[in-house]
Amino acid sequence: MGKISTPKALRGPDSAFSLSSLLSNKFFVFNAQPKGGFVNEYVGEVIDEEECRARIKHAQENNIGNFYMLTLDKDRIIDAGPKGNEARFMNHSCQPNCETQKWTVNGDTRVGLFALTDIPAGTELTFNYNLECLGNGKTVCKCGASNCSGFLGVRPKVRR
Repeated sequence: MGKISTPKALRGPDSAFSLSSLLSNKFFVFNAQPKGGFVNEYVGEVIDEEECRARIKHAQENNIGNFYMLTLDKDRIIDAGPKGNEARFMNHSCQPNCETQKWTVNGDTRVGLFALTDIPAGTELTFNYNLECLGNGKTVCKCGASNCSGFLGVRPKVRR
């Protein structure tokens, strides 16, 4: 793997964002991360479900294919699009190396991304979106994992 070069503004102490191609944004770990280690926080504008649906509708009507929404709790969603950090560029995988954990910090719910395994430096960071699909369409999964379910929001296949 080639050297990861990113502007300092997009680099946290242990991670780096890299534009790997014109079609694909990816988020890589800059320094090795131990299993259970905190990788990043998923941040953005906190909105309600009504606003989330309006934004998704607007995006669909304008052929905007990428959303950066993550459910915070039953009433709130994080939209990392307009005010998020580089964690929004973490791709989905049916065999992820990170997971989301919800924590209460000073009385508010926050979402952290934590390493599921030891992650070597230079590795792409991924998590399972556990996507709740709105509308009739299913999103095809392109993660390439051996246990890939074929669609986002569908449980990965059990490996035997």
